[in-house]
Amino acid sequence: MKHYTLLIVALFAAISSYAIAPITGTASVCTGSTVTLSDATTGGAWSSSTTTTATVGTGGIVTGVAAGVATISYTSGGSTATFSITVNAVPMLSSSLTPPAICDSSVFNYNPSGSTIGSEFDWFRVSVTGIYGSTTGNGTGNPYEILFNTTDDPISVTYIYIIYYNGCLNEENVSVIVNPIPVLSSALTLPGICDSTGMITYTPTSSTPGAVFEWDRPAVFGITPTTSFSTVGSGGIAERLTDDAHHPITVTYFYRLGIGSCTNLYTQAVNVTIDSCAFLATPTIANLATIEITPNPTTGPITINKLQPNDEIEIYSLLGKKVFTHKQLSGSSATIDLINEPGGVYFARINSAGIIQTQKIVKQ
Repeated sequence: MKHYTLLIVALFAAISSYAIAPITGTASVCTGSTVTLSDATTGGAWSSSTTTTATVGTGGIVTGVAAGVATISYTSGGSTATFSITVNAVPMLSSSLTPPAICDSSVFNYNPSGSTIGSEFDWFRVSVTGIYGSTTGNGTGNPYEILFNTTDDPISVTYIYIIYYNGCLNEENVSVIVNPIPVLSSALTLPGICDSTGMITYTPTSSTPGAVFEWDRPAVFGITPTTSFSTVGSGGIAERLTDDAHHPITVTYFYRLGIGSCTNLYTQAVNVTIDSCAFLATPTIANLATIEITPNPTTGPITINKLQPNDEIEIYSLLGKKVFTHKQLSGSSATIDLINEPGGVYFARINSAGIIQTQKIVKQ
């Protein structure tokens, strides 16, 4: 009986010397990432059934290569343990990373889509100089937020998207250009001319690079030709007009500016006075200073500085609706409250004895 017991113990020891412990660890990994598997049995070697899906190195470090399933093996003393590991693809945006440009004061409407069905999307936006709104933004899916460009230049706004799927995440940048609403930077009042000798010439300019100009001249009684068709492109004026009424007449050219698909809905008036026989000088004001508007952007109240007595102030919405009018009787500043007007872009038009100044206002 004693010999029989010893034989059983020896046989069990021989079997135990060839047994191998099971592999333990995480059963999934993302492409480009690693997980570490382990086996209690020492001295063995690791291998992968499909190295195009996953590789395994010393210490059981598994690297995801491509989406799929791979079998990881650990061999020691003639015995092999296996472990199935799933490699999940890192999700990516399949929607454009450079969506079409939008206009100042427009909604950025972007619906993210992923290369992997079922992906989830978070985003955040850091502060950008010249873009008015929340200092930073964050959310999920579609930002759907209004972006105000307070400058004369196109500005690129970047949204950082974090895409999630099956425990894997990826980060990608989505950049959108916010075009400004361009306005004229050239004079809005031209020197008067005598119709027998003078040609009306005007080269419009804007502080917004790439702005295009279109203009129209409505019919004015006593001026021939009676009207002019719009011209698009460089937008310059070069025409001779005749004053048949034989007294000074002011002719107005209405300019509308655009950049890309963004058109300023607010027209700007360029005026010139025509006389049948005598040159009429443009009215001047001694030491006329460029007006200043503060604060801008504003939540409502604004102060217009560097005014002259008898200046006429008009404020228009982006759609051309006059929302405020005021005549400055005295003093060099005026306070106006736009608290009851909706947020957006407005234009202040100040008429100083025939000299027109225009400035953009951003209302929160």
